[in-house]
Amino acid sequence: MEVEIAAKPTKSFKAGKVIRDEHLTWSGQGTAKPGEARVTLQIPEGKLQDAGKVRWRSRVADSSGGWTRWQDLTIQQQQSAQTPTKEEPVDGPLPSRGPETKQKATRTGAPTASLAESPLAGTQAVQSFNYDRIDKQGDCQLSREESIATWRWIKNSFNVCFTGRIGETLVENDLPTGIAWSARVSIVVHTYVGHSAGTADPTAARGEAGIHSRQMKVWIKIDQFYPHGFPEAAGRPVSIRLSNSGGCFADKQKITEDIGDWIRGADRLITLTSPKDWFPAPDYKGFCGIKPSVYYPETDDINKRLGWLSPDRVEFRCDSSPRILNHTGGCVVWSSRPVWHLDGNRAQTPDPVTGKMTGVDQTAAHIWKALYEPDDTVPLSPVRKRIPGRYSENDPGCASENNRCLTRAEGDRSDPDTVPGQNDIARKKVCKLAPIPSGLQKPSCDEYPFASTYEGAASAGYNISVAIVECRDNNTAGGLLNGWYDRERILEKDPFWVDATKKGETPPEDVPPPDIAQVDTSGFGASCR
Repeated sequence: MEVEIAAKPTKSFKAGKVIRDEHLTWSGQGTAKPGEARVTLQIPEGKLQDAGKVRWRSRVADSSGGWTRWQDLTIQQQQSAQTPTKEEPVDGPLPSRGPETKQKATRTGAPTASLAESPLAGTQAVQSFNYDRIDKQGDCQLSREESIATWRWIKNSFNVCFTGRIGETLVENDLPTGIAWSARVSIVVHTYVGHSAGTADPTAARGEAGIHSRQMKVWIKIDQFYPHGFPEAAGRPVSIRLSNSGGCFADKQKITEDIGDWIRGADRLITLTSPKDWFPAPDYKGFCGIKPSVYYPETDDINKRLGWLSPDRVEFRCDSSPRILNHTGGCVVWSSRPVWHLDGNRAQTPDPVTGKMTGVDQTAAHIWKALYEPDDTVPLSPVRKRIPGRYSENDPGCASENNRCLTRAEGDRSDPDTVPGQNDIARKKVCKLAPIPSGLQKPSCDEYPFASTYEGAASAGYNISVAIVECRDNNTAGGLLNGWYDRERILEKDPFWVDATKKGETPPEDVPPPDIAQVDTSGFGASCR
């Protein structure tokens, strides 16, 4: 076994270009003893620092496969029960109202991390649904560079955070004195999904007691307070508002406290609710947006009393679709559309009939080629191909007509009156053009864009790709896609992105590993098209 540990990559700007710096901290090898399945490696003292954030990956030294994906790791030294740890404040740049706000939207697949009861306190609990939570104040706060006044991070469909520096400047005789107090604010939003239909309380939120699946929790924390000589700074009132839109209601419209009270005690909490009966059947879809702000009621200049933590509203979509049986009701981020990612490095499993080890590497390679080398795919086109679905980091919400998401088409592909059925009919004609590779035990024609989208073969023209792959490889990938539709609540005409990683290559860092425990692939491969 070979293991590498590296510092988390940093980005800097030089000569108008983004420079990416990656530093290997340590690497080592170990061999398991006969009869043992575990390899233990000792990292030399001093290589890792307490509270440091690093990444690690591994591979079997004699394996033909590549490295595993990079995994994030936070180093924590063991603490005595009698010696609690204490965060040492680090003063950041002085805040102002109306600073530049930067945004980050992470490409998301199906996550693996567990839920925290209080995301700003860092407590964790084991959950049956992996939301990949923003579960510590560092997750949100440390993602912001100190030079950026305010920061918004859409981590995935179930987590959003806002963080930044706030404060007021002392003004005397209509002139700023340069004396100002400052503090740090963090706001973390969690959305939820329900339980399987038929359970005792299917609409109860998975992983959070006392609320239902169409509710969202918003935790607010203010810390790192610095008076900086501002008279009676701890007594200055500060109000945090979500400014939620009409598709939901909040149990508190705002929370106003003196800054000295804000920095003491537990995180403040606001709960948002999107009532099912507000919206029409059958899916009961409702949209709820928030645009958090900081309000300083005692600032003399009324034009400087309000400061936004986000340049625009973050939208959420709640639904109670009867077609999502495993997660009854739920809310997801709508402003940034999720990415279905197929990793060709996914662990192989034995075919129940032939015993041959199969994965999804053939289907992943085909999708990758369709997205990144479309002109080399079947069918050949007399004009340049433009196959849709490839993720655009400049347009995560798929708002521009220049960036083409895929859009879900529900229905049975065996029914010719449905969009999937029409796609399947058109696909069969194109599949006759694809060469059949040697060595396949049960060939199957894979098409991209998927039959379950409006961009499929029936309307694609030349903007489609087909390839002959192993049957079980193809069907396993299809099963993973259908499971992902369910957990990400992708309904009729909902847009989404697609990406793929070829076997032996490393997936993008911001794509979590597939949550294979929630998708049963045991029956895939029983029939092929």
